[in-house]
Amino acid sequence: MPRRHAEVIDMASLGESESQSFLRPWADSAQRWSLWPSRPLRPSRLQLNVLASLALFGMLSWYFFMPSTLYLYLVFVCFTCPVFLLCCYRQPSDHAMPSHYALFSIMVVLYVALCVVRGWAPTPTVPAEWRQPSGHTYYIASLLYNSERILPHYSDALLRLTDELGHDAVFISIFENNSKDRTPMLLQNLCIKLRERGVRFNITTTMLPDNIRESERIARLSYMRNRAMAPLHEEVRDGLDGRPFARVIWINDILFEPDAVHTLLHTAHGRFDQVCGLDYFWLGFYDTWVLRDTQGNTVRPLFPYFRTKEDRDDVQAQRPLPVNACWNGLTVFDARWFTNGPRTPVSANATDGPVVATLPPPPLEHNDGYDTAATLPLRFRPCTQCFASESLLTSLDMHRLAHPKRPRIYVHPGVKVMYDYPSYYLYQHVLRWYVVQPWSYIWETWIERRLFSWIANLGLRPDPCGPLFQQMWSREPAPRLTPAAAPYAVRPRPM
Repeated sequence: MPRRHAEVIDMASLGESESQSFLRPWADSAQRWSLWPSRPLRPSRLQLNVLASLALFGMLSWYFFMPSTLYLYLVFVCFTCPVFLLCCYRQPSDHAMPSHYALFSIMVVLYVALCVVRGWAPTPTVPAEWRQPSGHTYYIASLLYNSERILPHYSDALLRLTDELGHDAVFISIFENNSKDRTPMLLQNLCIKLRERGVRFNITTTMLPDNIRESERIARLSYMRNRAMAPLHEEVRDGLDGRPFARVIWINDILFEPDAVHTLLHTAHGRFDQVCGLDYFWLGFYDTWVLRDTQGNTVRPLFPYFRTKEDRDDVQAQRPLPVNACWNGLTVFDARWFTNGPRTPVSANATDGPVVATLPPPPLEHNDGYDTAATLPLRFRPCTQCFASESLLTSLDMHRLAHPKRPRIYVHPGVKVMYDYPSYYLYQHVLRWYVVQPWSYIWETWIERRLFSWIANLGLRPDPCGPLFQQMWSREPAPRLTPAAAPYAVRPRPM
């Protein structure tokens, strides 16, 4: 064979060999996928996947303080199924895994991916115009004690809230006492930032007098809350720049977002006497001691919290619902309940507006003989007949002063605030992921609510003051809000 011809053949063979070498990985990959999902899976890999999933479930249960089917669900769809698919693809073996397992895992992984894509675009939780100054003025009050852990988030949210409400439309009153951590120092930093913004404030850090510190708990809390309200009757009794306060906003030592406050401010188009969110801790709803439904009954800590079908339906739909009393970590009042100012209605429609607009001018006192007289302006106080929260008694006194009318008091289940970071991440983020919606519907709506509600009822708090308070609650039927009066709805998040 001529040498030149042999070289040509060798070059052709070399080119074919290089081409095959270049295409081999792609061919091998295609062959793998063509054989899959009937590919075998090495048992050791499957066992490691199961063990890792159980370990991850244990870590989530530890971080969030208790085990839950939610964490099993999240681990399964976000970790177990993707790892299972990876093992099927990467590790052949003589032990075949049924193909329908792999097909099911493919469907789960595709669903998770679609949830991520669907929720990727940011969607505002409230209309943009709600974050603009409205012309109203706001008195914001808080009590803080050993709050170092939540203060960075609290301060940041409070500053953002003042930016959105208007620096000249807000007065902030914070009363801190006897903290043993860095709370006073962090409050000094907050003072500096408020001063830079031109926000007026009164932040007090002090040690309580011995006689107050040694007094009964509710009497002590009443004293401190009245101290936080003192500037409303002293340095800003005429409002801000001649504008009377429209709203009093009470914020506990909580983790919250400014949108939560905006949502409460716009509940029922602003025609309310008091409106509250819901506060949460590791077990569920926290403030079962204060919240009372329209029948005067306590609620339970587990979803959907209330006893009647109408209330449960409103919670399920995230609609505001009427109640007799609430506080729940974050609450907004019509300011006229706490001031001696003019009784000019905030709403032009007095028929369905706040009841306080229909009351005689203060000072006003109502003594029905059941307890200490209710006064207008309201003051925080203990109950002389039984052990009850000063926060509940505020709502109760509104009923007594408005008798026989019913004050417009609402709870907005779409507004959630928390007392610790694990609960914040769970209720503010995880439970709003798109991928969690199937679990929420199947477990909360069907399994837990229909099969295990009797267990949740064990969490109903006994109410030693119930018989006494039943004589003071308004008997007027509670009007329910239409969907148009409850424009805010919780939107799922990415994932």
